[in-house]
Amino acid sequence: MVTNISLNINFKTASILLAVLLSSLFSTSQDLLEPAYPEFGEYKKWGYHLGFMTYDATKNVNPTGPYVLDHEAQNGFSVGFTKLLRAEYAISYKIGIYYQSTPVYKTTLLLRNEDAFFQPQRRDLYRVSRFNFHIPLLVQFKKQLDTNLYFNIESGLMLALIQPGSADTTSANFVTSLEDKRVVFGIRAENITQSWILPNLIISPGIYYMTEPALYQLNFIYQNSLIRYYEGQYVVDNLAVSERSESDTTLSGDYIGISFNIHLRKK
Repeated sequence: MVTNISLNINFKTASILLAVLLSSLFSTSQDLLEPAYPEFGEYKKWGYHLGFMTYDATKNVNPTGPYVLDHEAQNGFSVGFTKLLRAEYAISYKIGIYYQSTPVYKTTLLLRNEDAFFQPQRRDLYRVSRFNFHIPLLVQFKKQLDTNLYFNIESGLMLALIQPGSADTTSANFVTSLEDKRVVFGIRAENITQSWILPNLIISPGIYYMTEPALYQLNFIYQNSLIRYYEGQYVVDNLAVSERSESDTTLSGDYIGISFNIHLRKK
């Protein structure tokens, strides 16, 4: 446990140091005083956002029993608006508001034939996700590559506004006969924090492409959560043969994805 915590802290520290090193690499003191890219001022500060991401799957913690669930990664998307501040400078700032799908859990359960009445058994899917608002607070560094092409990298915080609460699912099955129906599975996940604001670190490299009607930005995103989104438990029990199976679970909130932003030209 101590090793895992240490690795997480080291990675987050490395991410911050990377952002600092990149800032020194792509900017000079002159960039801070004078606009390096005045052409960015020809586009609106507010832009439209669309993102797609794949979240890390829920992880088991100390599972016991014959049924150890394999949780699946969930895909998500986000839509919203971004605002680019100091867009003409090598160092800019990005804020905004996104409406984003956030996973709670996604897992499957396949009972063994000897544990239930109907055969063969089918694999059941249990999935819950929710939509929440997310607020980016990012620092952006730019470097021109060609006439209309610019490299950029963004780093900072993504604040996930997730209401404290829980979600759960149970499932019943006929175990030994049609008269013997029992609850055999249950899963629960809970946001245990008392705050609605969950901070995440963001590293996002990509490119800008400048055209007459609009400024396009395409970035890859890696999010590393500072606070776990959900903790929970699953139980598989009351079966014909197999003993009770259970495990605690955690969902980090980490993901990888892409972000597409459009800033229209000023009229």
